[in-house]
Amino acid sequence: MIKGEWHDTEYVLRVSGGVVDQRGEVYPGLPQFEVGRRYILFIQGNFSALFPVVGLHQGVFRVEWDPARQQTVVWPFSEQPHAKPPGGPPLGQSRESLRSAAEVTVEAFVKRIHAQLRVLSQEGSGAGNADDLGGLSHAR
Repeated sequence: MIKGEWHDTEYVLRVSGGVVDQRGEVYPGLPQFEVGRRYILFIQGNFSALFPVVGLHQGVFRVEWDPARQQTVVWPFSEQPHAKPPGGPPLGQSRESLRSAAEVTVEAFVKRIHAQLRVLSQEGSGAGNADDLGGLSHAR
């Protein structure tokens, strides 16, 4: 848990769609979670929204082992680890800045979130409500 409190050993995330027996329901454009993979999710509206992850893909981050760095790193869901963008990076970004923005350790990622939450609370924005949860999660 990155923000908020959770005192249970399990968190249920209710997402529309899925497969039961031989019947499946899929919503095009929604991220598909894979069993056994680790994610960091930014959640709002659980049990009331079709897909309670903030910003759809924007609120989903994959947590993966990077054998080159020998560390667990965080990747935005929409990016492939270690993939080079076709045709080069977006305008105004070097390949190095793109890589460093996309691949950070879990610890560095969480520290950045805590720093941003401190800034928001100092600005008096309240940094959200009790329903805004972010945490490590495993797909089941």
